[in-house]
Amino acid sequence: MENRFLNLASSSGSKSSIIKGMPIHVVWGIPKNLKAPAVIVTAYGPDPEKWVDDFKRRKR
Repeated sequence: MENRFLNLASSSGSKSSIIKGMPIHVVWGIPKNLKAPAVIVTAYGPDPEKWVDDFKRRKR
């Protein structure tokens, strides 16, 4: 899904945040040939077993 989406997006990114004490990851993009709107591709609460303490990097 990620590769297919990146081929369709003119701009894309991800954001990691803490909301009400809980981490959240959001992946977004702007479809090619458009300037707006950005669309959310996925949003999820990362599994603490798979991410380091700051939730910005996966554990190896």
